[in-house]
Amino acid sequence: MIRKAPAIESLNKLTRYKFLLLAAVVCIHSRIVDISFDGTNPSFGSEFILFLNDYLFDLAVPGFFIISGFLFFREGFLTKEQYKRKMKSRVMTLVVPYFLWCTISLLTIFLKKSGPLAPLFPQYADWHPTFVNIITGYFSFVDERPFDFVLWFVRNLIIVVALTPAIGYIFRKLGVFALILFFTAAYLPIPWSFGVTLAYFSFGAFISLFFGDIIAFANKYGFYFLLAYIAMCGTNMLAYHVTVEYLYIFLTTTGVIALLWVMNKSFRLISKIPNDIVGTAFFIYASHGLFITVLRSSIIKLIPPSNSFFQITDFALTATVALFICISIALILRKIWPQCYDILSGYRNRYNNARR
Repeated sequence: MIRKAPAIESLNKLTRYKFLLLAAVVCIHSRIVDISFDGTNPSFGSEFILFLNDYLFDLAVPGFFIISGFLFFREGFLTKEQYKRKMKSRVMTLVVPYFLWCTISLLTIFLKKSGPLAPLFPQYADWHPTFVNIITGYFSFVDERPFDFVLWFVRNLIIVVALTPAIGYIFRKLGVFALILFFTAAYLPIPWSFGVTLAYFSFGAFISLFFGDIIAFANKYGFYFLLAYIAMCGTNMLAYHVTVEYLYIFLTTTGVIALLWVMNKSFRLISKIPNDIVGTAFFIYASHGLFITVLRSSIIKLIPPSNSFFQITDFALTATVALFICISIALILRKIWPQCYDILSGYRNRYNNARR
């Protein structure tokens, strides 16, 4: 096969697609679960939300990892100097914002434990700022979640990026057969779900190294991936979700390529999203975890999910308000304190413009 480098147009499309995947992550954290009319049988509303979560929104995180692997190796097999340049940029785009957002989350915990707010957050009553608890909150040795719980993705990405020289070496030696090795890792009991992270990232690297352009790949094969994804989803639903345990990595990988194909077909509509809003994607991702649980609980109290209509309303309203809050804060901060915004968003505008 002849590898063709990704076109600038493809990279620009991916920037917009990542924003949509980010919105799907917010939807995941906005869902209303385990709610029913009589306390025993799931309602249409809760089943509909779970269906969207299981077969659409759950493609978001795998999609992020796959696109990250693709972008890291978009220049093909890398030289030593290229690795150095990419590692340096990832310190600014991943490591620095990770620790800053975790610190912000830690400060919100202190606020939630303060006098008037403490009764509203009983989950922090037994948490104390010991050295072990603070270190655990940054590196999450126990429950797999850092202080800002959504940042487990960034933590895993930092680790897998550090392993990219080995990933590239294995692909260089084994070729496409290396993908079998990396997919096997998804079924190993590796902490932090890192085996799954490695499988997704390596799949993106595989497309980049052996096909070149993930958008062109999706355009060419995406329809067949879509048919396969629909077949696997149907089989999974008929088997009452039994197949997910064994085929989840294949189900989601297939689904991501199918989703890219669908988004390519819908790009005229997607392109209408303002650039300023698309550029806030990472800020939205990192910030929404600080308040999404409180927001969801508040909306449920304001509009009790007593039937399917209100369940879906609560879900949609939570996601919409969360996105509005995050986008508004990002745009205001970028306007009045651009240096702070740049650091918190990982200097993404600078590095995207540089086309690293």
